[in-house]
Amino acid sequence: MDEFGVNLGQTRRYGRAQHGQRVCGHAPAKTEPNITLTIGLSLQGIVAPLASEGATNGVTFDTYVRTQLAPQLHPGDVVIADGLGHQRMRSVRQAVHDRGAHHWILSPYSPDLSPIEEAGAKIKHFIRAEGPRTMADVYEDFG
Repeated sequence: MDEFGVNLGQTRRYGRAQHGQRVCGHAPAKTEPNITLTIGLSLQGIVAPLASEGATNGVTFDTYVRTQLAPQLHPGDVVIADGLGHQRMRSVRQAVHDRGAHHWILSPYSPDLSPIEEAGAKIKHFIRAEGPRTMADVYEDFG
């Protein structure tokens, strides 16, 4: 499981134009608010997505795990977290263990061990390509 943020200023990083022509684009100066997408990744794909405004804190993450992620866990599943403070909370571990699953914390500085980082990068790439400019557009693009 992991979370990552997007905002209304997401736009393509590069563009193409005919030889001798300039690529023109637009990105808003005001990119607020930030939207955090929290997701899980299983062998079947993305599970338990939750989008929320602002940064993820302990209360938000605990609610996510108890209401979105834990109901989809089966005995023997392994939940891998990247070790942020809210991912190490006792209530989060307990919610995972109550479903018969295991809760593992990655060692520091090991994002290469987590394939969810690549999934998040692909989602952000898609959001940049769409260039949403309203909150409703961002939530629609997540769908």
